[in-house]
Amino acid sequence: MTAGGPRVAGYGLFTLLDWLRLANGAPNLSGKDPASKMRWFHDNRPDLWNATFKFLDVKDWLVQQCTGVFATSEDLAQLRWTMDTRPHRRQWSAALARRVGVPLDKLPVILPSTQAVGSLTAQAAAHLGLRAGIPVACGVGDLNANALGSGDIDPGAWHLYVGSSSWVGCHTISRKVDPLTGIATICSAVADQYFLVATQENAGNAALWAAQVLGWGEGNAGLQALDRDAARCLPGDQTPLFVPWLHGERVPVDNAALRGAFVGMSPRTSREDLAYAVLAGVALNIRWAWDCARKLYPGKSGALRMLGGACESPIWPQIFADMLGHPVSVMENARWGGVRGAAMTAAVAGGLQSGLRDAASQTRIHHTCEPDPSAAAWANARYAQLLGYYKATRRWHQLAYPPASRNSPHD
Repeated sequence: MTAGGPRVAGYGLFTLLDWLRLANGAPNLSGKDPASKMRWFHDNRPDLWNATFKFLDVKDWLVQQCTGVFATSEDLAQLRWTMDTRPHRRQWSAALARRVGVPLDKLPVILPSTQAVGSLTAQAAAHLGLRAGIPVACGVGDLNANALGSGDIDPGAWHLYVGSSSWVGCHTISRKVDPLTGIATICSAVADQYFLVATQENAGNAALWAAQVLGWGEGNAGLQALDRDAARCLPGDQTPLFVPWLHGERVPVDNAALRGAFVGMSPRTSREDLAYAVLAGVALNIRWAWDCARKLYPGKSGALRMLGGACESPIWPQIFADMLGHPVSVMENARWGGVRGAAMTAAVAGGLQSGLRDAASQTRIHHTCEPDPSAAAWANARYAQLLGYYKATRRWHQLAYPPASRNSPHD
């Protein structure tokens, strides 16, 4: 799908230009995007391919089960990389569908997120314990749901989501793309807007890994124990840099061969240092993505609104503020920002709100963390070390973890 020459950032140049012109992006080279998965079924499971009526995302399957209608929202349609996302188009592209190899009749209809797809069927209503006939919204994917749940949908207002993975994003009024970093806009749930997003593979999953492997424990109990040790740390020269690339990375470098590391340990490095390094390393990696995103679109000033499970940590939001050198505002019920955003689309589709802006005005900030000036020097030094570490080791990662080894049971 991405072949051709000459090669630019792993893509055929003229192929990439076609993707960018129509879709404002291209399938991720890791093969994790829906376009690659659909193509895989065509090439490897022709029995399932031939038996398939429609390819649906999870949300869209739920909508179909509720209404009988096969539909998807604009934001999820774009991530199939078979959609023309140019203004006033936002429908499937026959040219891109041919490039992916999927017939248009296997794709659902594209609708706005706030449009009522249909009514809840009697069978679905009985299963859910709801009243038959109520409207069902087309809804929204997780990225745009949390963007709505952040409560500030004006163009340029940045928010940060930190769950197992992470992203920084903001709404824009036009398409933006940087093929060299993988940062681009997707269609927004807000009419006539786009959503600029820089997604990363490693965040809370890195903390969970560290808690389990380094002896703090599994699950939430392990994370809480890691937090307690990190809170006792006074970061200094003995505190290493943690590089969180356990699953490779997507932004601002699309490189599945990258791997995590503790860099700069000494005999004076303690468990408290390791705990702090893990939380700070995730934040510094996000700082790298955000710095690149702001070069593409500076956005507005003001606190970075934060959502996701990481907000439940008593110290991680403050570490984010310190490592980013920027105020961080934790939203109320931050873990459920995506649920709140999805409810906003339902409220508009059901006539309970006049629009998404009215629905967003009901969100609230729980508290704001200001960056500690005394942490700035350490944060800046470790950030420079992160960038230097990537430049010094990127070729080594490619040699140490060639493509054939990346899907092994031990990987």
